[in-house]
Amino acid sequence: MAGLTAVALGGAASGSCGGGGDSVSSEDAGTVDAGFVLTCQDDPRVTAYAPGITATSIDGQMKVVFMSADPAPPADGLDSWSVKITDGSGNPLPNLPLIGSPTTLFMPDMGHGANAPYIDGGAGGIYNYTEANLFMPGIWRVTFAVDGGESAQIFFCITG
Repeated sequence: MAGLTAVALGGAASGSCGGGGDSVSSEDAGTVDAGFVLTCQDDPRVTAYAPGITATSIDGQMKVVFMSADPAPPADGLDSWSVKITDGSGNPLPNLPLIGSPTTLFMPDMGHGANAPYIDGGAGGIYNYTEANLFMPGIWRVTFAVDGGESAQIFFCITG
């Protein structure tokens, strides 16, 4: 996979992210309506989650390997990931300067992002990302970036 970009989950949805939406009239009270269900698993940008999936930087000099995800696969809400960041040959890259907002959570079809998750660790090239807020269904692009250096990205589908 070209480019090292963080994992993104989600799918494209029509309409805006603001309020609005369908209203329910009093005559609908007591009926069950599943409503709009977003699916994006077949989108060609999406990578299906499995332990070991890898995102690679464009020049191949950095790889991000997903060790685990909670929940697995990533889902709507707060997610956590444990990833191993290596050089292009698979050698661990410990204690990288992941400063500022090194991981970008972005919904390309909706044109907005979310707050960057918390990052800790780095020993042996293992980094823990917590509170990745994939707060709505759709395609999410996750970008893993080193301050002033490489980046890799991956896309996830969050259904709902």
